[in-house]
Amino acid sequence: FGELNEKSVSVVIVVQVHNRYEYLSFLIESLRNVQGINQTLVVFSHDINSPEINALIQNITFCRVSRIMAYLF
Repeated sequence: FGELNEKSVSVVIVVQVHNRYEYLSFLIESLRNVQGINQTLVVFSHDINSPEINALIQNITFCRVSRIMAYLF
């Protein structure tokens, strides 16, 4: 998607991820159908390390994606 700047991104969506793969999958598929989603930055914030959820997020190709990983010790 190129550089991240005010002209390339018109909307930022922040998603708090929980350990619910099915709900996240449904949300991602819904976002895929949104008009103008290619001009959106979707930020996923989560504190779990799930290979299935990680793969789901890593396979998003229809918009810019950023991840915030917050692990509690």
